[in-house]
Amino acid sequence: MTPEILKYWLPVDKYFGDGGHTTAHLLYSRFWHRFFYDLGLVPTSEPYKWRMTGGLLLGADGQKMSKSRGNVIDPKELVEQFGADACRLYLCFIGPYDETYPWDDHGVKATKRFIDNLFLLKEKVSTEAGAGSELEKDYNLMVKKVTDMCEGLKMNTCVSEFMIFSNAAKKTSSISTEQWKGYIKLLAPFIPFVAEDLWHEINNLTGWDKKNSVHLQKWPKYDLSKISEKTLIIPVQINGKVRAEVEIDANAEESTVSELVKNNGDVVKSLDGRQIKKLIYIKGKIVSLVV
Repeated sequence: MTPEILKYWLPVDKYFGDGGHTTAHLLYSRFWHRFFYDLGLVPTSEPYKWRMTGGLLLGADGQKMSKSRGNVIDPKELVEQFGADACRLYLCFIGPYDETYPWDDHGVKATKRFIDNLFLLKEKVSTEAGAGSELEKDYNLMVKKVTDMCEGLKMNTCVSEFMIFSNAAKKTSSISTEQWKGYIKLLAPFIPFVAEDLWHEINNLTGWDKKNSVHLQKWPKYDLSKISEKTLIIPVQINGKVRAEVEIDANAEESTVSELVKNNGDVVKSLDGRQIKKLIYIKGKIVSLVV
């Protein structure tokens, strides 16, 4: 291996492994790497930048998988029955990577249903003006959350967001082409084969050309203005106790909020003629009155 290749690949960005690696492979690999570094044979003092210890996938009985217990899950059988993407998606969905969970057949059945529903959902995709308008907030919120969660390796909650958006889309009359393409891009790392099929279909692509793959497209972006709430409901305290709530514009000035509070029926009733000595407004959070 040439020095140029070593400089390109080292140190490894992320190293995943179970607890056994900590006192086995991780330990001796670092030892040998340091030995080679002292000899000037590798360009970095450490082989890895970052390490995460993964949990265990237990059998359906909650015990560690073992042939002697007869609780081993055969991935080949699962792939043949449910498809590789459904199995992959369930492994992401089952829980945080660094925790331990038992296998549950109902889980992989659920992810298979989710994938099947995607092929029904695509029938709602429309190029008409105004398509997907009801989904603007749901879509942009999903993109933001999934982007943040992927950065934090929270794959299980990403899958939850996919399901939440799918359920929201089922209740609307249409999905815009842009939303659908963005959705497919988000799904691609989780269900690569299905996402590739959907991507080729929505783009009317025939045959295979690597440069057209969904896996080489830019990650979708979100529009914060579509996520932010236009109005807020905030509590009103009187001498430290919440006595009312008022609905305000998210960007309302303190003077406007003050007038709304003073004219609120519940506030007027609670004041019972007492004068307000001080009004404190914490923007977008709470109004506190001292009487």
